[in-house]
Amino acid sequence: MAAAVDHASAHLSSLLSMLDRIVDATGKKYAGPDDE
Repeated sequence: MAAAVDHASAHLSSLLSMLDRIVDATGKKYAGPDDE
């Protein structure tokens, strides 16, 4: 059971970091024109 929870939390944290990169890239894409 503990191994399953450990695996799930590792998967969740990698998902979150992937989401964070997507949000970061999207934010830059939308913020880009404002900087110019």
